[in-house]
Amino acid sequence: MELEMAARAATANGSSVLLVAYVAFVWCSAVGSAVALAVRGRRAELRRLRRCPRCAQRAVRAVETFSVDAIFVEVRIECGQCGIARRLVVARGDLCDLVRRLERDRRAIGGYAVVMTRARTRSDFEGFMRELRDDIVGADDFMALTGPRS
Repeated sequence: MELEMAARAATANGSSVLLVAYVAFVWCSAVGSAVALAVRGRRAELRRLRRCPRCAQRAVRAVETFSVDAIFVEVRIECGQCGIARRLVVARGDLCDLVRRLERDRRAIGGYAVVMTRARTRSDFEGFMRELRDDIVGADDFMALTGPRS
């Protein structure tokens, strides 16, 4: 009799543990899928901010913002490649991320322009020096080529 009662208790205890595990699994699955959907939606929204729907480029010429409410902002973005303008309603936090990326990209483009200008100036100077070495043999040649024409 005692053995039978112990077996029933163990079975009842095992099934309640199984039930708790099942409920925990279902709850974790529901919460996990909700979080995954939220992350996927936010990524899609950020992708719409980053890429032009027409040419798929990331270049931005101008950004204008209009407040919708305390949470959302309407953003007008003009593509730097094709010039198409698009309007989106986004959360303020996403707008801050966009503005930060735009400023970083503008700094990078400015730095690249400075490097290219220096390289072009150096190339022009080296070309000028090469021409002087090739065409001018002495002071008389220099005066004849660079002096006032009569």
